[in-house]
Amino acid sequence: MPVAAFEMIFGRVVFWLALPVNVAIAALLTVAAVASLAGDSTWSLAVTVLVAVLAVWWWVLCVDLCVLVLYRPRHSHESLQDANAQRQGGVLIPGSRRLVVTTFVAALLTLAVLVAALWAVDGGWVIVMAILVAGMALVVVDFALTVRRPRFLELTRDGFSVAVFRGQWTLAWDDVTSIAFVQGMNGTMVFRLGLVPGAASLTQQWRHPFARRKDSIDVEPIALDLDPLLLMLALLLYRDVPQAREELAQGQVPVRLTDANRALSSASGPASEQLLKRFKPERSQA
Repeated sequence: MPVAAFEMIFGRVVFWLALPVNVAIAALLTVAAVASLAGDSTWSLAVTVLVAVLAVWWWVLCVDLCVLVLYRPRHSHESLQDANAQRQGGVLIPGSRRLVVTTFVAALLTLAVLVAALWAVDGGWVIVMAILVAGMALVVVDFALTVRRPRFLELTRDGFSVAVFRGQWTLAWDDVTSIAFVQGMNGTMVFRLGLVPGAASLTQQWRHPFARRKDSIDVEPIALDLDPLLLMLALLLYRDVPQAREELAQGQVPVRLTDANRALSSASGPASEQLLKRFKPERSQA
């Protein structure tokens, strides 16, 4: 399953093709900045700084492309067992800090590029760039407020808890009305869980004032380091089949979270069937 909206539209091959192109652009900007600093250009100091900062930003873009889309480490069953060794019930899926750190660094460098551009331009462009700098500064604050907070998904017999970019929620399985695979914030794909209106089991903690209150909960598979298809099949199963939730109380990590054969053999219901018509487990993908 794709982790980014562009991947959903164009396929993963586009990102592999985009990587060498962006590396080439970053290299050209780096050469231009070094040449200017060496005195081989008529650029002003402001323009030289802008190109140098832009080169660094483009290299970070290449790293982001690898870290967030192309490089996809996965929890093994053993690593999940180790993460849950001290637990008596339920399953904790710890989230990676990879997404948090790289997006925060990218936001900081984007702000630096805009500040350098503000220094380099004149006339009416100063107002335009000042507005962009102010807007990007808010984005940096937005990311800074959550960069140290962990992301995770905890599954229990009674319900689940999930911590994402802007908040943390706990909800009972019976208060989940739907699970859809849709585009979330920042262009990533998420599992959007619809809630029963006024769900009594819902507890929520908003992580900062920029959060928007919604009638749904987003689970971000990109941060959880599991095959998204296997994870969504498990969520659908636990929502639709109460008996299946009993395995979450046994003190063991369900094999279905990491084993495609187990996940596919127990998948049932129209939503799971529709998923399997569109996507395959990662081990089966070419």
